[in-house]
Amino acid sequence: IYTSTIPPIGSIDAPFLVFTELPDAITGGSDFVLEVTAYDSNGVVLTSATGNATLSATGLTLSEGATTAPFENGRATFS
Repeated sequence: IYTSTIPPIGSIDAPFLVFTELPDAITGGSDFVLEVTAYDSNGVVLTSATGNATLSATGLTLSEGATTAPFENGRATFS
């Protein structure tokens, strides 16, 4: 699991995000799911988080359409 400290998202204070752990290897062109969960400073899922999570990468190609996902109940799911 990867954790990232982030600045506030709009008016939502989400001190950290947790990304689901990806497999050790992913074959190019194959599908996989990545979930991002927003937590408050007490480690509780921030179900009030709204808006979109956006992924970007350097040196990688991301499938078009899979780079933005809406937060629903504190989670954004990319697939």
